[in-house]
Amino acid sequence: MTELTEVPFKPSKIKEYSQEELQENFSTFLAVARQVHYKARPDEELHWKDRLVALIPKADFQMYDRAVVYFTGGPLEDISVMDGVEGSFVKDGMILVKTDGYWECIGA
Repeated sequence: MTELTEVPFKPSKIKEYSQEELQENFSTFLAVARQVHYKARPDEELHWKDRLVALIPKADFQMYDRAVVYFTGGPLEDISVMDGVEGSFVKDGMILVKTDGYWECIGA
């Protein structure tokens, strides 16, 4: 029988953001989400508590995810690849993300 060796847990470093940084990052994310929304539904208002979809740089996923979780209560989900088919407007280095939004995550 093989003997097990304990390996110390080393959590990955997650950057902590100030409230001002979270607010700025969420505002930027919301502006991008509005651009995506108004291309599909130009006559429909998008509230910050609604389901949000945005095209963001992959490198900024963690930054936007932290801000979205802070304000909506739900995480970002990478939806660039759905059912094995890449989205037609996803560019190199960019990913399509969504969050269910405050209404669904918090229920208010």
